[in-house]
Amino acid sequence: MKNEIRFKWYSLVVLFLFSACGSTSKISLESSADEQMAASQYQKALSLYEQRIAELEQSGQTVSGYLYEKAGKAALNAGDTVKCEQHFKLAVYHEQASPFIYYQLAVFYQTSGNISKEMMALEPLELKFPESEEAIVMRPRLFQLGLISDQPEISLKLWPSMPEMHNNELILTDYLRANQKVGLEDSCNKISLRILRLYPDNTVALEWQAKRHYNLAEDRYQREMKIYEANKTHRHYKKLLGELELSTEDMKQSLHYFSKLWKLNPDPVYATYLHNIYARFGDEKMAAFYRKRMK
Repeated sequence: MKNEIRFKWYSLVVLFLFSACGSTSKISLESSADEQMAASQYQKALSLYEQRIAELEQSGQTVSGYLYEKAGKAALNAGDTVKCEQHFKLAVYHEQASPFIYYQLAVFYQTSGNISKEMMALEPLELKFPESEEAIVMRPRLFQLGLISDQPEISLKLWPSMPEMHNNELILTDYLRANQKVGLEDSCNKISLRILRLYPDNTVALEWQAKRHYNLAEDRYQREMKIYEANKTHRHYKKLLGELELSTEDMKQSLHYFSKLWKLNPDPVYATYLHNIYARFGDEKMAAFYRKRMK
């Protein structure tokens, strides 16, 4: 009986010592790593964090996301971007990543030109931590990636949440492009006019207005001429004259925008439009001038 009691007591002591050793190991490794980080000894800190991670993995215990983040930050400061990415990706895998981790991964992928991976980092950042500083900083980039990846719906969804960028020429122009891609013509008209009020030489907005008025004029002209040719009555002729006046006004507006575009950039495409406009107005001299500059 005494031997049995002595054995149980000995077992408890061993278990306590083993537990204490594990706890001490945890405390000593992590606290030592933290101390090395504070002392800017990042490579030493990384080594200690990785030792602790290895211990936990070998014993079948869960590694907390904060430990992967600490190791990743140590690697980042040590200039080891490969290990930094590895540790940060493990934090993401275990669904314990902070906004900073998603932000830094996005920076890595943007630097390497990997757009798909960059979006895979930025989308969860926006979804999980929309109010974080990192999400706010990176939102314009995700907005642009929506266009680059031909997913304009992403850009359109983000637009209301970035009011501080609504007068930024680059972002506002991309917003126009996003609306163009999904065919929101009324929105495009309003946005392009707004851009031109703020930035009169913005070529994307100028092109939108130039082509819009040109198409309105041409479509009205062709439609009304077809109606008149099918039924040449006095009533239809009178209506035709009224419609042609409207068509002429749109063509004049188109001429205004294309002339400005030509001054900014004498592109042969603009020359083609200008030739057609002057030809419609019966100005052969100007039509010939731009005909020579067409493709």
